[in-house]
Amino acid sequence: MQDLVFEFPAINTYLNSFSSLTAGLISFFTEKASIETEYGSRLLNLTKVPLKRVFQRYNPKDNMSSTMKEFIDKFISQNKIMAECHLNAAQFIEKNIVQATKTSAQQLETKMNGITNEINRRIKQHNDMVSTVERIKENKQKALNQLKKLKEEKKGKSGKTYQKMNCKQDQVVEDIKKCNINLKNCVTITNKIRENVYGKEMKCMLKQIESIASEWNELLINMFTLGNDLDIEILKNTSRYCLKIQQSIQKINWTNDIEEFVNKWKNVHSVSDIILTPKDLALDDHILCDESTLEMIHNNGSSGIQTKECPSSYLQVSLSE
Repeated sequence: MQDLVFEFPAINTYLNSFSSLTAGLISFFTEKASIETEYGSRLLNLTKVPLKRVFQRYNPKDNMSSTMKEFIDKFISQNKIMAECHLNAAQFIEKNIVQATKTSAQQLETKMNGITNEINRRIKQHNDMVSTVERIKENKQKALNQLKKLKEEKKGKSGKTYQKMNCKQDQVVEDIKKCNINLKNCVTITNKIRENVYGKEMKCMLKQIESIASEWNELLINMFTLGNDLDIEILKNTSRYCLKIQQSIQKINWTNDIEEFVNKWKNVHSVSDIILTPKDLALDDHILCDESTLEMIHNNGSSGIQTKECPSSYLQVSLSE
């Protein structure tokens, strides 16, 4: 970087990229910590009321047999562990990545700004002097053009007009001489400032900037490394969790559970046959028919008068049927 003494605008842009990238990564990891916190908290809440969203009215584990109950307990326990893992990950990100990076980045930026501000001040001073030199050159060129014009206009003139134009010409010549003196002085000063800006001191400051940029680069690498190491640990924990769940699933034994269920409820309740007695089948004509109807029924056989059937006849059923 010491060879780029005349390329400080490019260097400055390069340095700004470190600051911008750091700010972006801090925002990224802050959001990631928030996601880990939300996920861990919601997963932990699920373990407090297991399967509530599926079974609103009762806890299904209460009706499970032994091996299934053991698995449900293991399942809930492992989910709690995973929830705590994500909550711990959120705390790690916030403390060791976000806050630590903010502190280091602020220190690096303070040191960087001290150097870049001084370089920018010197470059501005040099640029201002270069602008002054250019302005003197422009003024001299205008005077030269004016002198040339006067010389052309003097041709063919005489008397007072000639003398007047000659005086004006002398004044322009004096202005040109002053411009030359000012130009020499400004160029001398500008070259001295240039040496101060782009010489040994500039190389020394660029060396310091390179050192700070190297530290900043290591800071960014450390962020990526910590973030990746954390993801690896989460994946390891997830793999262990999945393996334990898989082992627990394999221990669920349907034969044992169904046998346990059957033995638990065997001979607990019974249902007897319904036995009908003559009393259950007896008819009470006084309840089913009024007196006039009964009299008609009794007289039906002798009088030959057709009468309506008694409703009780519809209630008489044959057991054989």
